[in-house]
Amino acid sequence: MMHVVRHLATAKCRRAAVLLLLLLLLPLLTASMACRPSPPSGDEMLAKLQGAAGGGPGGTCEPPPLEIFLQAGDQLNPNADGQSMPVEVRVLLLRDRQVFDQLDFETVWQRAAEALGRELLQSVSFTVYPGKLQIFPLKGQREAAYVALVAVFRESSDRRWQHVVDIGASSRRCADKDALHTIVQAQLQGFTINEPDAVPAASEP
Repeated sequence: MMHVVRHLATAKCRRAAVLLLLLLLLPLLTASMACRPSPPSGDEMLAKLQGAAGGGPGGTCEPPPLEIFLQAGDQLNPNADGQSMPVEVRVLLLRDRQVFDQLDFETVWQRAAEALGRELLQSVSFTVYPGKLQIFPLKGQREAAYVALVAVFRESSDRRWQHVVDIGASSRRCADKDALHTIVQAQLQGFTINEPDAVPAASEP
């Protein structure tokens, strides 16, 4: 009889010990589950995929770099003696061209940032010399839809002082080691800047 009593007492002690152990471990198990990150929702997964493909939040996609090809003729911006002179060309990266198309030369050259407002992303100037092909690199921008080239000639009429190129489709691409650069081209001759007669082949980065 005493053997049975001792056996029951031992069993009760074991159950009590197991219960006590569970009570001690429960807070640790709860904390561990709370710290475990929850799986991303469908919307979060879609946003990450779109970002990786299109350069949005969470993605590493960068637009291709720009290369500005400016081909100057031998007869460029002649002075009163007929001697060719260098020309300063300003490159404007634009979100849209609607405002730009309504502006005159003086406004674009002197007050571009004020007149264009949010439409203007970047402005940089280069000097072009007679009879030379010059290539100017620029960092691409995802929002850039147009590149406007504005030339400062000694004389100018109509809108021959400007040339606008649509780069919207190129800006939405992702740059990688095998991607071509986005090439913007123009030729300068006399007092005019416009589209080149011959299009040079795309260059590898």
